[in-house]
Amino acid sequence: MSRRTSLLGTFVLSALTMALYRFPFWIVEEFGDISLEQAWFHLTLSGTQTWATVPTALVRGTVRELVLKPTVWGLAVTLLAGLLGHRGAGRRRLVELLVGASAVVLGGMGLMRTAQALNLQDHWTRQSDGPDWMETYHVPPKIEYLAQQTGHPPHNLVLIYVESLQNKFVQPQRPLARWREKHTSASRFFTLPGTQWTLGGIVASQCGLPLMPTGWTGRNNFDEMQAPLRGAVCLGDVLRAAGYKTAFVGGADPDFAGKRQFLQTHGFESVYGREDIRKSTDTYQWPTDWWGVEDHTMLAYAKQVLGDLSRGPQPFFLSLLTLDTHGPDGLMSRHCPAPDTRQPLLGIFDCSLTAVEDFLAELHRQGHMQNTVVIVMGDHPLMAPGWKSPPPQDADHAANDVFFAMAVPDQGTRKLAAIAHFDVYALSLQATLRTRDQALALGRTPPQRPSLVESEGLDRLAARLRSPSPGYQRLWQVPPAPP
Repeated sequence: MSRRTSLLGTFVLSALTMALYRFPFWIVEEFGDISLEQAWFHLTLSGTQTWATVPTALVRGTVRELVLKPTVWGLAVTLLAGLLGHRGAGRRRLVELLVGASAVVLGGMGLMRTAQALNLQDHWTRQSDGPDWMETYHVPPKIEYLAQQTGHPPHNLVLIYVESLQNKFVQPQRPLARWREKHTSASRFFTLPGTQWTLGGIVASQCGLPLMPTGWTGRNNFDEMQAPLRGAVCLGDVLRAAGYKTAFVGGADPDFAGKRQFLQTHGFESVYGREDIRKSTDTYQWPTDWWGVEDHTMLAYAKQVLGDLSRGPQPFFLSLLTLDTHGPDGLMSRHCPAPDTRQPLLGIFDCSLTAVEDFLAELHRQGHMQNTVVIVMGDHPLMAPGWKSPPPQDADHAANDVFFAMAVPDQGTRKLAAIAHFDVYALSLQATLRTRDQALALGRTPPQRPSLVESEGLDRLAARLRSPSPGYQRLWQVPPAPP
């Protein structure tokens, strides 16, 4: 082997092992505390529109951690190896051994930290035996029957997802905290596999099903599917069949990860995102280093959509998704004063919640609370800041602290013991259509029908959901064409 070839091998090996070592740091610093399901769902995305929506800050961080730092490390090690290699064959062999040893150590540490960053320990006890969990737990919703249950006059539905909202971020003196205490809330709201990130939380709470990868290549990614999860019956499907007008508004690009495809497949007539909001004003532009529009601006636009939906005799279903509190660091809106530098994320939550509370006040001002079911919930728990960043004071990252509150016309305070995302599906349909207590998909209507997470237990249910399910895979399949 020539000396030039040896040095080239030293550079490639050193750079690759440093990239492997930095990979878990990149995961945690850019995305926070994520799950393997979430990571696999996003790493297997292939749609060009999805990747075109990535903010510049994420691109810069990726290049810095996975390209620049490994390249500098590789050059430094190669330079040192070249200088020491001039001092004889014995010294050259010693250098090669040291380079190999450092590669093994750094690579091993990178693999261990990657396993930690992706929470692989949650999968070590996966149950693969026993019956298909779809056969055990899933109750197929009957769309025709549900659509005929609409009360008179019908209730509207407003479902607001507040990014990463947990109970610990809602201070007791806030209007949202007082609003929660007057209506239906949950003592514990658990996060189960397939519900740990935004799109998973939306699917679970609107379809009563987890968003689990099917196959090693993630064949069920939304970004290039024509009809994602086509076999499911979701909130939009039912309410659209019942004659409701339907709309979704979010601050990000709805094409990211195929969110628009999913929403339009399942009943949403209108899907608005950051480009629609930008076009509605003459001068506005979202921050280029962020995912999209600040919450104050998005919710101001949502008020216009609310006004449009309110015209005419048809009931409506409006779903909103905020963005400013996206982990791990969030975005401080220009609409609020600078937060405390010691705990900036708390200030970002306070700012976002101010905009949410103003939207709730608008619902009151327009008289919608008399005939509208209103749900405010976190889409998932906060994905904790990275290993180098201090977590917010008093933040509870446990999987049972997701914020949930539901106001139902003519219904007072109610405290549910334990629910999960799946139950939001059943509870919202029960309240909106005024149906009896029932089981829908994986959702239940506690307290009459306890949540699966309460009746089965968190660990057992989570293990079952991570087991292969032929019934779940069938929900993704294209039905055969009629003869």
